[in-house]
Formats: sequence, C-alpha cells, structure tokens
Amino acid sequence: MGTIVQDAAYSHRFLRSRPGLTFAAALTLALGIGATTVVFSALHALLLRPLPLHEPDRLVVVHEWDPARGVSYSACSGRMFLALRERNAVFTGLTAWYGREANVGGLAEPSRSPRGRPRRSSFRSSD
Repeated sequence: MGTIVQDAAYSHRFLRSRPGLTFAAALTLALGIGATTVVFSALHALLLRPLPLHEPDRLVVVHEWDPARGVSYSACSGRMFLALRERNAVFTGLTAWYGREANVGGLAEPSRSPRGRPRRSSFRSSD
C-alpha cells in the first residue's frame, strides 16, 4: 500500500510540474472517451436496440419456393404479395419490403452490403 501512495504522490508532483503535458494527457483522455461514447451510441441505436415491436420474436419471413429449380426466393412480385395478403388466414398482418445492395467502405476497399427498407404500412398490425 505504501508504494501506491508513493507512486501517486510522484505522479501528482510530475504532472503538476508540467502543465502542458497534463493538459495534453487530459485532452487525449477526454477525446478518447467522447469518441468511444459516440461510436457506442451509434452502434446501439442502429444494431443493438431491440425492434420497436410488441412481440418481435413472432416476426417471420415468407419465402417463395420454386420446385422446378429447387430454389427459395425471399423476393416475390407485387401481385404475389397482394394475393398472399388477400388469402392470409394465419398471420396477424403482412408487409412488404424491398432490398438492394449498397457500396459500403471508408478508407478501406469498398464492399457490397445488403440493405432493406420496409414499405410505408409496415407493422401496422403489431402495435
């Protein structure tokens, strides 16, 4: 315990004798803490916050199956969506969304990344 007190006293004397270094160290800490807070807040708002729905674990994605090709499509035509919505007897509600790819990149090599956007009437039935 004595060495900790001695180290603290030495650090205090050292930093007090060099106010420019003390200011630079404090400014660096403040900027680092502030930047970390901003990045975490943005990540929380975009990725970590739960969906603003009553029961998000009940969301499902309906895929269209092409038996001739043996392929599942997550996209369907507008006509198919309207038919599904009209004949729906299982789900509380249906909504459509469309997806695209976007170039994402900062200083590094850009990459293609999927993005999606729900239609205007999305999740009306889940409130």
